[in-house]
Amino acid sequence: FRNGSHVAVEIIVEALPEKLQKVFDVIITLVVVVTLGYLLLQSIGYVQLFINSERTTSMLQIPYYLIYGVAPFSCVLMIVNYLYVFINRMRGIDVTENNSEVQLEEANL
Repeated sequence: FRNGSHVAVEIIVEALPEKLQKVFDVIITLVVVVTLGYLLLQSIGYVQLFINSERTTSMLQIPYYLIYGVAPFSCVLMIVNYLYVFINRMRGIDVTENNSEVQLEEANL
């Protein structure tokens, strides 16, 4: 998910002409961002439910809203990352190559 690729979808998209690849990139990005947005809204409602009920775990007394609060935060991070990869891909910047080079340089230090 980090570099915005799904193996099965990527194989099909790469077999298409370049113009159709960009169209599919837009469609796939829209579907993913809308799905993550829906999950974000649902998880916010779920966290609000736990805030209102003031439920805690039985042994450690940790409020459930702290545990489930990770879900909306994660959705936001995934949306930002997916849009970052998408925008860079549309600009012609391959973020996967940059990450690999940085990791190799760090490994050699």
